[in-house]
Amino acid sequence: FMGEGIVHTVEDFGSGGHRGTHPELLDWLAVELMDSGWDIKHMVSLIVNSSTYRQISEMRPELRAKDPENALYARQNVRQIEAEFIQDNALKMAGLLNYAQGGEHTIHGAEDNPYIDDQYRRAVYLLRRNNAVQPQLKVFGAKPRVAPVMERPESITPLQALAGLNQPMMFRVAGIIADEVTAGGMTDTDKLQYVYRKVLARDPSKEEIAFNRSARKQFYAERNGGNDIERAFWLSQVRTIMNLREAVVRV
Repeated sequence: FMGEGIVHTVEDFGSGGHRGTHPELLDWLAVELMDSGWDIKHMVSLIVNSSTYRQISEMRPELRAKDPENALYARQNVRQIEAEFIQDNALKMAGLLNYAQGGEHTIHGAEDNPYIDDQYRRAVYLLRRNNAVQPQLKVFGAKPRVAPVMERPESITPLQALAGLNQPMMFRVAGIIADEVTAGGMTDTDKLQYVYRKVLARDPSKEEIAFNRSARKQFYAERNGGNDIERAFWLSQVRTIMNLREAVVRV
C-alpha cells in the first residue's frame, strides 16, 4: 500500500533480512490480523483509512533532510500501479469494466471471438498460463507464474509508451472517450477538462489548456479539414493524455 513494506526484504524475514523500520507496528498489525479472525478485508480497510496512507506524496523541504527515502512514512510514495490495475482503470474510464465475480477466465480484446462475451472483466480473471504472460501485461512488469515473485520491480521503458498508444483495448477506450467529448454541447475547454478529470482525476492547468489550443490549430492546419476531423483530433489527445506517466502512477 505504501510502495515499500515495513520489512523491505519481503522475501526474507529471517536474520539475513531487513529488521524493519517499525517493528512494534508490525507486531500490532500481526495481532490485529489474528484477533480479527484472519480477516484480510478488515486489514485492508484499516490501512487505507489510516492517516498515514492518506497523506500526499509531496516531498516537503523538512522531510528531505530528515527522511529522504521515506523510510518513516512521513509522506505517501509515488509508484507505478500494477499492470492488471492499469488495464482495469482504462476499462473503467470508458465504462466497459465488468464487475462480475466468479466464473470462467476471460481474454481482453477478444471482440471477434464468438465464444467470449465477457472480455471486459477485471484483470484478475484474465487467462494466465504458468509459462507465459500476455504482452500487454508483461510490458508493465507482470511475471510468469512458473516461479514465485515476491515483489515486482518498477520499470519505465519505451515499450510501455507504445503499448499505451497502440494496444487495441487502449485504442478502443480512447475512441469511446473521444466520442463522448465530441457528442456536442461542450466548448473546447470543457472537452479538455472532461478528459483530464476522467483520465487524470484533475483539471488541466492554464499551460495545458493553451497547449491543447495550439495543438488543435496545428492539427487542423495539417489536415485541411476533412470528415470527422474533430473526432480524430480528440482521439489523438485522449491517447496522449492516457499515455502520460501521471496516468499510470499513484500519487
